[in-house]
Amino acid sequence: MPRAFTAGAVLILSILTSTPAATGPSWQLLGDLEAKKVSRVDVFSLEVSSESNVAVNPDRLTVTADRRSSFDQSLSSLNLDLLQSTLKSAVAEPVPEDLRWGALKLNLRWGAVFFDRKNLVLHELYLDAGAERGTIDNKPYKFDATLLKWFQGQANHPPDTHQSHHPWRRVIGIVLLFSIMVFAIAALFRKRPRVTQQDKGA
Repeated sequence: MPRAFTAGAVLILSILTSTPAATGPSWQLLGDLEAKKVSRVDVFSLEVSSESNVAVNPDRLTVTADRRSSFDQSLSSLNLDLLQSTLKSAVAEPVPEDLRWGALKLNLRWGAVFFDRKNLVLHELYLDAGAERGTIDNKPYKFDATLLKWFQGQANHPPDTHQSHHPWRRVIGIVLLFSIMVFAIAALFRKRPRVTQQDKGA
């Protein structure tokens, strides 16, 4: 009897003192980074001072971001060690019953989207203007100052592509504008009535 009691007490004690398994989006992203499943990272940001009548959600940040960079061949320049350390210290917040974005009370300014080798989205990471709260895969988290440091550090590394300054986009824009002007002029001349010799003699 004492042995059974002792064994049961040890089992209960081990359950109570055991470290819970690391789960959740932060640890999933961390695991994919450590397993090198991430092959591309798109990083974008919006000036903190930018004014908006409504809170900036992920979709609005994607559209209004004033800096967009994509890293694939140069993933090593992203200081992923710092990001991994940040993810380990991230604290999950309770998910509100109202799952609409407004319930999270976040106004995003930084974002990063992680892709696999098939260019499928693995994870999305966002940080609020206050630089303390954000989301990972739409789940709210509280972060320490290192996440802001990580986002700001990307400005110091040349990206593989800078999406807001692609030269070919500018060329295409010029070609389209020129084409529109040519068609407009041609349409204007077609609409002008032709003056014939007979009209002049009338």
